[in-house]
Amino acid sequence: MQAPSVNRSLTTTEVLPHHLCSSAQRVLSCSQQSSGCHVSARAAGRQAVVVAGLKHLGFQAGSQYARRNLGPRHRQLCTVQASKQKGSATAEVAEDSPLPFAALSVIYAALGVAIYVAPHSAADFIFGPAAGPHDYLHEVSFKLLGLFFEVVALYNFFQQSAAAEGKLADTIHRRGNASLSFFAATCLGLPLVSYLTNPIITPTAGAVFGALSAAQWLTAGRGYAKHSPEGANPFAILGSYGKDLTQLGKVDGLNSSLYSMFTATFIGIGFAFLFFPGPTKGGMLGAQPSLGPEDQLLWQLLGGTIATVIGPICYTMQEAAIQNNFSQRPKRLLMAGLSLVSGAYVFTLLPLLFTDKSGPLLFWAGFPWGTLAVASALIAVKPKENEGWYTPW
Repeated sequence: MQAPSVNRSLTTTEVLPHHLCSSAQRVLSCSQQSSGCHVSARAAGRQAVVVAGLKHLGFQAGSQYARRNLGPRHRQLCTVQASKQKGSATAEVAEDSPLPFAALSVIYAALGVAIYVAPHSAADFIFGPAAGPHDYLHEVSFKLLGLFFEVVALYNFFQQSAAAEGKLADTIHRRGNASLSFFAATCLGLPLVSYLTNPIITPTAGAVFGALSAAQWLTAGRGYAKHSPEGANPFAILGSYGKDLTQLGKVDGLNSSLYSMFTATFIGIGFAFLFFPGPTKGGMLGAQPSLGPEDQLLWQLLGGTIATVIGPICYTMQEAAIQNNFSQRPKRLLMAGLSLVSGAYVFTLLPLLFTDKSGPLLFWAGFPWGTLAVASALIAVKPKENEGWYTPW
């Protein structure tokens, strides 16, 4: 395969499967010929090392073969560089940097603690004069928001571990990036709509949370687009979510059944909070007539986080139960953190139960969180991979 003559070094990036990148480094060669360079690769059955075509140099076959024959699983970007002057080519793994996920994890963790410890101060910072007078609705809502930010921090840490190990191309982590992208879009969209219709958010708070949400969206969205054949197509992502939901009925024992139930329950709760903030908050906290616009916005943010982050995490745990790989350290940390946050959720709402500050839905809305806390804690402490399923009790 020949290419037109060139007088400068060019670099292009194509998709190669993650497990073939190291092999490509060993076998890729570019030899000087009269009309230019050519790229060759040695193949071994299905484990063929397909060298990405250098489009700028006219090499199309490798790229076309990769797109035609290689699925989206276990892909990672390889950078193929060629120079006519040097007559050589190299293939290097374009690694994902874990630093953006690590930074977001730390920021969300610190922010979550601050909001949980000082909910009224958080209300003053975000809503300014509209936050007064402070009541238990603000306190409970902000404490729950702080807890959910801890879950977001955990999910970013989960993705950071995957980036450090070169696993962001795996289905589980592509789903993680998609979920965090939707979470960020929710955190950007809801306050923006609220600000345009009823500007109750202070400009400073809007700038801070807008910048944080934009950073999350760019980090997770870029990670998803980089490792997905459809790129950052939101319709394709929604289609993949729909496909995942069709798998909820495919369970293999108690653990997968529990997390299948949790997935459906929390996605349902999240969308109920998001689209029906008045009835759901009133049903839980018994104060629907006194709900202000800031209360509705907070409740919708809680619902968006439950639907886009906690629900997908539960689905990931369902997959782990079916595949018997609970003992992987990042998943155990994710489960342990989910257990702690769920327990704190129950602890936050428990003092309101059977008081005039509780609604008829409070107990039933808290029950799945308590169950999730207990089940995740027991499985995280002692996972059993070698059995078809594990009964934690």
